[in-house]
Amino acid sequence: MSSKSRSTTGCWTCRLRRKKCDEQSPACSVCTSLALTCHGYGARPQWMDGQGRERRMAESIRQAVKETASQKRRAAMLRRNQDSAPSTSLSGTNTADGSSSPNDCTLSSSRSSSLAYSDEDEASLLMHYLDHVFPLQFPFYKPSILDGGRGWLLSILMQTKPLYYAALSLAAYHLQSIRCPSVKYAESGCWGAARAQEQRVLAIEGLRKHLEAISGSAKKRSLVDNIEMLCSMVLLIALEARPWRVHLRAASIFVDDMRTVGMQESRRELSSSYNLALYFFAGVMAWYDILSCVTTGAKSFCHCALGCLAIGDGFIQLDKVMGCQSWAMICIMEIAALDEWKRGEQACGRLSVRELASRAADIERKLEGSLDEMARAALHSPESSALKPQDPVYLITQAFACAALVYVHVVVSGPHPQLPEIRNGVVRTLAALEAFPDRQMVRALFWPLCIAGAMALEKEEEFFRGPVAQGPVCGPRFGNSSKVLAVLEECWRVRKEENGARTLEWREAMERLGVEVLLV
Repeated sequence: MSSKSRSTTGCWTCRLRRKKCDEQSPACSVCTSLALTCHGYGARPQWMDGQGRERRMAESIRQAVKETASQKRRAAMLRRNQDSAPSTSLSGTNTADGSSSPNDCTLSSSRSSSLAYSDEDEASLLMHYLDHVFPLQFPFYKPSILDGGRGWLLSILMQTKPLYYAALSLAAYHLQSIRCPSVKYAESGCWGAARAQEQRVLAIEGLRKHLEAISGSAKKRSLVDNIEMLCSMVLLIALEARPWRVHLRAASIFVDDMRTVGMQESRRELSSSYNLALYFFAGVMAWYDILSCVTTGAKSFCHCALGCLAIGDGFIQLDKVMGCQSWAMICIMEIAALDEWKRGEQACGRLSVRELASRAADIERKLEGSLDEMARAALHSPESSALKPQDPVYLITQAFACAALVYVHVVVSGPHPQLPEIRNGVVRTLAALEAFPDRQMVRALFWPLCIAGAMALEKEEEFFRGPVAQGPVCGPRFGNSSKVLAVLEECWRVRKEENGARTLEWREAMERLGVEVLLV
């Protein structure tokens, strides 16, 4: 670390690194430029203990800085190698009707040739992304054939080159994770691994350049621009999972922009592809935003989720995007807000246990009432459109709602697995997960697996360990399964070492490990 004096007023990340902080909000520019999680300016984090947890966090940040610097060096080297490439341009943004606007934003051919694949490879990778990677990212998104299936996605990718190359890079990265399942790219001698990593770095840079070109343009951002930026955020979170909080913060700005009167009126002029893209990516951001609150323990982004749900005027249905009905996700968001309120009141020494219990009871009644209503409708509704107990949406919603019961009782009573109400929630979540006819679906449900698994007893650990260890996709590095498993193992390890005298919840385990996992 630097010998410079430690900042006493900057963000906690800069203070730990002993670096000068510009104290920008919501994230300082130092952390943003290095793709680090900016831990903000609030109360002292629990990991800042002057002992092991602080040392582990410092080491994690050092490694992250090292990785970012390495990526920048590789990207600079590849750009230098492409200086002699012929100069043609690719037009950037599209008008509301989907036509090209040649004077808006330009991507030089040095960028495109750096990311160039042969025509045959491009076609193969594009189909691999559409047929395999996208369904792995969003396994419960099943658009109707009458709505054009995923044709809108192909249209958006083909019209916007940075998004197109990012999709190809994800496809190449996924293929390499299958070919080399047990090694890290930085250490890999596996054929094609270095090339796939270089393409990934350049794709990230291309997306960032695209975002900068749109946001820095003198002209006012159009609705199409904002939709493309939301799409870019989703792809950036997939390509570089570590700074996901930064991307969510940025997305909230675009969501707020899209809610203005002028933007709402321009929706009538959108092409069908961009309309479908708006509903899909707004739904994805709402999903990510809500679950980020559980990871961070704050409600700082939740206005973004509400904004995303409002954009669709009721047409954005989270079950169409991630399998869980909106009522359950909104309850999860309310629990996260309650958790944040509780910790704020505790810090001020004015927590009312009565009010905490009352607010938690209201949320619990909503969850139980909605679960009962869903079950009654499935059993007694004559309508063919009603959910049935074997339907994926029914099963997924049930798993999330039961895990939310665990969550709300942990917020009220603390992480005590033996408490009857927490035991009841874990057992019900287990039963909900066991009801899935296809265990492959269970492997994609990181949130209920992590929340209930953290409170599981020793005899139940193997059930949670199995789906998480195997993960939802081929290749252990593609997705968050390894990080989620590490969080669960830390919860279980501490409980065993302390003979049950000390227990952790998922967020404390993440802090001890120096990671923040978006549970998607």
